Amino acid sequence: MSRETNYVVGDFVHCIKRGAFGLEIFRDESDYWRFFRLLYLCNDEYIDSNVSKIEQTSDMFSRPSHWPPRKTLCDIVSFVAMPNHFHLLLREHREGGIGKFMQRLSGSISMGFNAKYNNNGTIFQGKYKPVPIKNDSHLYYLIPYINVKNVFELYPHGGIAGAYEHFDDAFKWAQTYPFSSFSALVHGEKLGMISGTALEFLDLPISAERLPKYKEYAKEIIEYYVQKKKHRHDGSE
Repeated sequence: MSRETNYVVGDFVHCIKRGAFGLEIFRDESDYWRFFRLLYLCNDEYIDSNVSKIEQTSDMFSRPSHWPPRKTLCDIVSFVAMPNHFHLLLREHREGGIGKFMQRLSGSISMGFNAKYNNNGTIFQGKYKPVPIKNDSHLYYLIPYINVKNVFELYPHGGIAGAYEHFDDAFKWAQTYPFSSFSALVHGEKLGMISGTALEFLDLPISAERLPKYKEYAKEIIEYYVQKKKHRHDGSE
């Protein structure tokens, strides 16, 4: 175990990175697609100084032919990108892999943002704080938390509250949001940055038989956050 972490190889880890002072780190659609590209490119033992040029190639999940065979630093299990932050559920499969991946990813996002928007310095709010997942209930809670709760915050008809009131419609809408792993998990789509090994461990993608149960659990999570917000507004907490 690294002295800088409290997780080991095989552990799942929840990582969040937020823009400093609420800064929107994804300002247009191309920023989100670049994030996709970097999830793939930065999750590699090998990286060279020309990665900023390589990331602009047209094929989302391609690597230069002169690079050595790809060896991932960690498993990317689930993710969502929001305007001012992103969530990742990762699995450590080599010591120090998650830390190195997050360092590369954050640095590459900052570098590209600064060049595009004439900004200086880091765009993120401090260092990322990895949260190790130590039990199955926490792990299975995180899947809908990352993919449902966060995506539903962007639901165009009232955010989470509107999503709770019109859950079936919101659930369908969430499957059209391209910048999360929601649709991939529900439909079994293949995304180049997600590890199949990790998905198999979690019994994902969600089978047709398990989808109603997943939807029910997702709605319970949404209800929890709706009620929590209501209680906070009423001053009852």
